[in-house]
Amino acid sequence: MEVLNAVEFKLQETPELKSETVEEVNENISIAREIQKQDVEETVEGSPKLKKGVAKDRRISIEDPQMRHGRKNKHLKINGYKPHVLTDLDSGLVRAVGVTPANVPEATVTDDIEADLAAQSVTLKELHIDRSLLLPQAVLI
Repeated sequence: MEVLNAVEFKLQETPELKSETVEEVNENISIAREIQKQDVEETVEGSPKLKKGVAKDRRISIEDPQMRHGRKNKHLKINGYKPHVLTDLDSGLVRAVGVTPANVPEATVTDDIEADLAAQSVTLKELHIDRSLLLPQAVLI
C-alpha cells in the first residue's frame, strides 16, 4: 500500500516525465490497486494480510487482464486459461481448438468449436467432454 502511494507521489513530483509515461504508470498503479483490493486486507493493527478465499472474477496477472483463477473440482486449481481440444476419436485428427479463461464454464467455447466444424463441413455425432483434463473428444461424421 505504502509503495503504491510512494510511486504516485514520485510521479507527481517529477513534472518532466512524458505524458505517455505518466499514463502508463497510472494504468499500472490502477492494476496494482485492483489486485491489492481483491487479495489484501488490513488487520485491526493496520498491517496488511492476505484475504481468505478468492474474490469473484479474481485477476491473477498484471500483464494479461483476461487471465483468471478457477477450479475444476475441490482438488484441481486452474490458473490462467483452459484449453479445449476437439479430437476426432476415429481418426485422431484435432478438428478444433478453443481457449477460455479459467473461471468460465466449458460450454462458453461451444459456439466457436461449432463454427470451426461447420467451416470443415463436419457434423458432430457424439461429444465426450472432460475425458482427460479438459480435453473434449468427439466422434464426427
